[in-house]
Amino acid sequence: MKLVLDTNKLFTFFWKGSLVKKLSLAGHDLYSPKFALEELKKHKSEIIKKSSISSSTFNELLTDLQKAVKFVPLSEYADKISKAFLLLKKHPKDVDFLALALEIGASTVSDDKELSKQSLVRIYNKSKYSELFWLTKETFIYSSSISLSMEEIVLKLDIPSAFKEDVKLALAKALRDFELDLKFAIADKILSKSELSEKHIKEMLGR
Repeated sequence: MKLVLDTNKLFTFFWKGSLVKKLSLAGHDLYSPKFALEELKKHKSEIIKKSSISSSTFNELLTDLQKAVKFVPLSEYADKISKAFLLLKKHPKDVDFLALALEIGASTVSDDKELSKQSLVRIYNKSKYSELFWLTKETFIYSSSISLSMEEIVLKLDIPSAFKEDVKLALAKALRDFELDLKFAIADKILSKSELSEKHIKEMLGR
């Protein structure tokens, strides 16, 4: 799924248990306006202090972030700015995020209440995060555990740093595909033992 991340969500990339990392490992395509990257650089000192990391670690994580998230220049979504502004007249600071989402047909991950008041772009706030991880609380917890175990797997396999993110994404996709296959197998098993006939289904559908 295409997801546009607001600046607050990008800030969490420098903390443990980052939502951005989990979304990337879950296979989502992540985007954000390019100016948001500059905002992170501008608040480097603040981020270092709050996340208790060194300057060199900040720079390394910033490089990793640019691999996980595609930062889009204004020129690529400028034609949607006016439309986004009409939807967010009272909250112009989020216009770029909404305009980008409109341009690429994406949803947005944000806890901003004003963004949730418009209906053209779907907004995933904290109460809806679980929907981004296979729609259940159990799988949300499961995906969190995957993001931790991936680090262990990569370390044990001694993967070169240049390929670590690609390996993590491939492993996450393989696990996700396995989970879906298992769910379908269970569903087929249940349906095969169900007394619900094709006739009953047609009657319920009014056919």
